[in-house]
Amino acid sequence: LGRRLADMPCLLVATRRPAATSSDFDAVRDALRARGAVVAELELGQLAGSDVKRVVTAVAPSLDAVRVRQVIRAADGNPLFAREGARAAAAGEDPAEGLRATIRSSLGRLPPPARLLVEVAATAARPLEMTEVADAVGVDAAQDAFIAGCDSGLLEPAEHSARFVHELRDALGHPQATR
Repeated sequence: LGRRLADMPCLLVATRRPAATSSDFDAVRDALRARGAVVAELELGQLAGSDVKRVVTAVAPSLDAVRVRQVIRAADGNPLFAREGARAAAAGEDPAEGLRATIRSSLGRLPPPARLLVEVAATAARPLEMTEVADAVGVDAAQDAFIAGCDSGLLEPAEHSARFVHELRDALGHPQATR
């Protein structure tokens, strides 16, 4: 890729989630970097409330201020959740219903160990240490389940832990665990 593009003006943008590892992606990035083609790497966080509001009002401009605030709160800085929540609210549904459908859809595409890990993390309502991840899904499946959960956007990695990314734990049909 780098050799073919060397003489062409172009912008190449590649994305991946922080915990995702891909030897193919790393090899391409390293080859492009060696040729001086990688100018910047950006780490993106959650959207600010004002940016989420722009997403919500672009998708559903007729929502009143109260509904817009509900969607913003439910989206938790995630632009996909903002869009889906706004669509649900515009259809007269609970803004969280669009988010629940998105979460359920993402969850359904995961392999069983990753699905179990996301469900455990959602129920725990706190970051899970990596030893707990291994306890939940088995040592042999822990790394793949963790990566798949993070790639789906349902888990967020932290140093030596993972947490469910959204407050809508009931979207998975599990109440928050009590201590």
